[in-house]
Amino acid sequence: MGVIGIQLVVTMVMASVMQKIIPHYSLARWLLCNGSLRWYQHPTEEELRILAGKQQKGKSRKDRKYNGHIENKPLTIPKDIDLHLETKSVTEVDTLEVSCTTKHE
Repeated sequence: MGVIGIQLVVTMVMASVMQKIIPHYSLARWLLCNGSLRWYQHPTEEELRILAGKQQKGKSRKDRKYNGHIENKPLTIPKDIDLHLETKSVTEVDTLEVSCTTKHE
């Protein structure tokens, strides 16, 4: 019975130590933030309109009105536009934002 009690105490102490260390020294965060993982910032709708050569339309007859809401046709962009996406490396702040938003959902 003594060995089981010692094993339980050691397990509880190690769980407490790991709980304190993991937020500061995370292997997963290091793998994500070592610079090899990048993300692309998507363009705004206005930037897409400019690249496609389309202007912001006012209300037209083609707009449909359902229950007081005006439904516009979706913006169509040609596939061959000269679009350059801005890339950024994933930082620790990005990983903290993702983990905070997923916890609240």
